[in-house]
Order: sequence, then structure tokens, then C-alpha cells
Amino acid sequence: MNDWIRMKIDVPKILYANMLASLFTWLLLAGFIVLPATFASIRNSRALDGMGKAGKAVIGATQNIPLLWIAGICCVCGASGLLWLWWGQSHNYIWLGDRIFLPGLINSTIGLITTLVNVYTTQRGSWSITSVVTAAATATTTLVTLIMYLLYAAWTEPYWKEHCTLNEGQVVQ
Repeated sequence: MNDWIRMKIDVPKILYANMLASLFTWLLLAGFIVLPATFASIRNSRALDGMGKAGKAVIGATQNIPLLWIAGICCVCGASGLLWLWWGQSHNYIWLGDRIFLPGLINSTIGLITTLVNVYTTQRGSWSITSVVTAAATATTTLVTLIMYLLYAAWTEPYWKEHCTLNEGQVVQ
């Protein structure tokens, strides 16, 4: 049995890892989607300028700190869990590509798009500190998962070619 078949057979055997990978990628996505909701668009508004202490209190409270903490915890737990699974399943390139890197790439891309849409619509192109940090985190995660997905796909290709060579008469092109 070649390595390609071994990795394909091992995929269904790691049910707990599949469930945890789904949980951690959803946590990461939740954090990436919730983070843009913490941006303070009212800070750019002049509607509260003449309201004195009340206006300053509203402006000071516009960045939703509890929501920021929830989003941050989701991101950290999701990323930490995915790193832990990556370390634990490092021998199965196929599983890593399918369950860690591709979903991570898709979710971080969605988070980056959500951040950009929020900044350029709700905030009218004004970048707050929170939006810069969120864009940097989602862009970095997108880049890292893209690179890792491409690397693991390249590492998997020789196994696939060996499998095709061994089963040349049985593989449909």
C-alpha cells in the first residue's frame, strides 16, 4: 500500500479530529466575522460634537469592548486549535489540506473581505486601530493558509503520481 492510499484510508479514522477541525475553523470564522462589528463608525460622525459630556460618553463607548473580547477569544481559540491539530496530524498531508488549510484559507478570506467592506461602507474609508489590526490579522492568516495549502498540495503530488502509476490501468483521467 502506497502513502497516498494510507493517507486516504486514515482520513475517516480520525473522526474526533474532523469534528475538532470543523469546530476550530468555525470559531476562527466567527471571530473574523464579529471583529468588524466592533469598529467605531460613530467616532467619525459630527452629530455628537455639541453634546458635551453625553456626546463624549457615547463616542467613548462606541467600540464594543465586550464584543471585541469575544471576537478575540474566538480567533485565538480557533487558531490555537487548528495549530494543535496541524501538529497532531502532521503525517497526513491530504487531511491537513482538506480540513485545516483550505477551510482556514476560505474563512480568513471571508474575514478579510468583511473587514474591507465594513471599512469602506460603514466607516466611509476611515481606518480605526481596530480595523487595521483586524485587516492585518485576517490578511496574515489568509496569506499563511494559502502558502501552506499550496506547499502541502505540492508535497502531496508525488504521492498522487505514484498512486496513478501503480494503478495506471484503473485510473480514469
